[in-house]
Amino acid sequence: MRANKWQPITFFERNRSTTNGTRPLRWTIEEKGTFVLSGFHFRFDNGDHKIKTIGVMPGRNYVQFTYADGNGDDPFTARVQFIKPTGADLQVIALNSKDQFGAPAYNCNTTVSCSWIIGTDRGVPNRFVPILSGFYFEQQAADANIGGISAGWYERMQDAEGGFQALMTDDGGWDLMQGDRQSRNTLFRGAVTLVPSDKIERCANISRRWWGDNTNRPSARGYDSVRLAPNKRFVLQRVSFGFADDNFLEQIGVQYFSDGELLVHFKDNNRDDYYWWNIGYCYLKE
Repeated sequence: MRANKWQPITFFERNRSTTNGTRPLRWTIEEKGTFVLSGFHFRFDNGDHKIKTIGVMPGRNYVQFTYADGNGDDPFTARVQFIKPTGADLQVIALNSKDQFGAPAYNCNTTVSCSWIIGTDRGVPNRFVPILSGFYFEQQAADANIGGISAGWYERMQDAEGGFQALMTDDGGWDLMQGDRQSRNTLFRGAVTLVPSDKIERCANISRRWWGDNTNRPSARGYDSVRLAPNKRFVLQRVSFGFADDNFLEQIGVQYFSDGELLVHFKDNNRDDYYWWNIGYCYLKE
């Protein structure tokens, strides 16, 4: 791994078998504090699979992570990076699709997603910038192909100043949160950290769309490579991935390196599918 000069906290597991089924595994955090997500990469080591659980969530002194199909016995490699923002005035907002733990408001519908309006009209001052801390999806019945996965903060949503949106679609194109196939109802948990705006250098958005007759799409090599500014405290505001149709999943992730290279992974085993992704990110000040 290429090291960053600001030393993000990195957790890494290679060929980790989910011996406890689809229940999340844990890393212990020795340093106390509030952490935000800087990058992640999950990859099955024995081909692609349907998805039952996927995500990474920080706790008080641990990080939970999961990447599993229905039986949860497949080995996978996981790499997750967190950054500890400076400043004592940090607020964490927890989000839950079932019981609204800590969420000011939410709405789940049958065709779009689950969304939480936590903009300035809900008491989030303009002097804060929401940063993604973690996300976790769990299908409560069978596993399924993946059409799209999204989680994170959007500047404007449903005529509000901003909000958090979570989306997971299956092979039928139905949102897994609710819908007419209730057996595929999916649990979502997530968190955002409100970082003081004077601790933010800048925020931006980047996206790619490999569609239609484009024969040079980078899925043939398994990742997209984008050049950003080097040596930054890179953190995520949102991640969004989607296939043109539905597919098994081999790997998914976003990785920033100190030389400014951003690698985005989203593919199944054959690497011949059309797809898109959208990443919202910020640079924290030193």
